[in-house]
Amino acid sequence: MDVNFVWENKDKDVTDINKVELLLAKAQSIFSDPFSDYEKAEEGNLLKRKVMRKASESNADLYALTVHNLPIGVYHYMFLVRTAEKEWLSISTIQKITMLGPRRKVNYIELDPTTPKSIISFSECIDENTPLMNPPTAIKNASPSSEQPRRSFACLCCTR
Repeated sequence: MDVNFVWENKDKDVTDINKVELLLAKAQSIFSDPFSDYEKAEEGNLLKRKVMRKASESNADLYALTVHNLPIGVYHYMFLVRTAEKEWLSISTIQKITMLGPRRKVNYIELDPTTPKSIISFSECIDENTPLMNPPTAIKNASPSSEQPRRSFACLCCTR
């Protein structure tokens, strides 16, 4: 399947982003964290490590990448964001979120033959003019918690 991944810079104080990379791994155990040593993981657990591009010149905070021919399965992914001074791992708030055992939030996607195209093609419907709604996004915890489910924004076409 061809899958579009999107990351949006939500921190308006960060304006000097040099590069955004998609770090994509086949989901394993909830206690497995392929992103803990992402610099060395390229030979190991990471399936893909790809540089993303700006989605449009009019929206410099939105980055997108299409991964072609991704096999059926469940995947965890994060985004490695770099400025001149620092780098950090980030997640997308407009895509599904789960939590790994080491308390790391990651995005995930489940691909199967019945997956509707609108669920996996995020960037087709997201631009600066897209109306957003605030649907609940479940976060799976490795241990019981009294924490309420978090909410994130998603475009209307991706929540049908």
